[in-house]
Amino acid sequence: MNRRALIAILILIVSLALSVLLMNRRGSFVKRNTTFSVGPETEVSLITLSSNDRVITLRKTRDGWLVNAAGEASGTAISTLLKTLTGLSIKSPVTDEQFETLVLRENISPVSVRVWSGRRRVISFLVYKTDCNPYGNIMKRTPRSRPFIVSVPGSGDDIGSVFSMYEQFWLPYVIFNIYPSEIESVDVHYTDNDTDSFTLCNPFFSRSEPVGRSCMSGYDTLKVRRYLSYFTGVPLETWAFELEPEKADSIKSSPPLATVTVHLADGTRSLRIWERKVETPEGMEVDHDRVWGMTGESELLLVARYYDVDPLLRRKSYFLR
Repeated sequence: MNRRALIAILILIVSLALSVLLMNRRGSFVKRNTTFSVGPETEVSLITLSSNDRVITLRKTRDGWLVNAAGEASGTAISTLLKTLTGLSIKSPVTDEQFETLVLRENISPVSVRVWSGRRRVISFLVYKTDCNPYGNIMKRTPRSRPFIVSVPGSGDDIGSVFSMYEQFWLPYVIFNIYPSEIESVDVHYTDNDTDSFTLCNPFFSRSEPVGRSCMSGYDTLKVRRYLSYFTGVPLETWAFELEPEKADSIKSSPPLATVTVHLADGTRSLRIWERKVETPEGMEVDHDRVWGMTGESELLLVARYYDVDPLLRRKSYFLR
């Protein structure tokens, strides 16, 4: 074999090697920019969601998941998020024109999602919450990569709602979770009828009567004991995340039906309750199943069932012998 033939063969081998290398790199690049799911075997330890100046940090500990510095996360919310992360799949591509119309013109800020396993970042992507598809949402791996409609096959839920930037979404849906032994006293004030309002001091609380509050006397001890037990595990149905700000302000600026305040050794917990109206074929009518509410720890309105809060709304006469 002469020298020229040998050089030609070497050049051919090098060219083939470079072609294979470039194809592998291109394949890895394509896969990296079209994969949104987390492997089911991945042990997720940290998830961060950020949008504009808001950040949600979900961290796994030995005892469960924590939300920012707010405390224990809702097991249901975390389970739903992890299930969504393992099931994400591309439904269809999004053209540049569609992205311009649905996202850029609407000034939709993405939610940046980062998932970690130990010190290794498993995946990251951007979620653009739009109404373009009832089963999926527009997502991109990076700001410069191609957008896709991403969904969870077999799920009819809006997956965009899973990546919530509201801290309350990730906390247990509970209004009160207080044991009777922790309660010093309870104030219930009715706006329309002050004669039904009362201050009930816990006769089983270890401290003396609260300063500055006149406690009701002549009550039935058994009814008091039962009433104080109602403050353990009082659930809320949902937070009014999507309520128009004008409507929310209108509700909060109106007089509440009742205000419940629980005094503890380390502070107070409160709940204000408003009548809720719903639209029916006959017009706006009072909702006899649910009420608006707002706790002292949040400016967000919540929706609660009458069934769950009604035990707290006793009238003064209930306790009297």
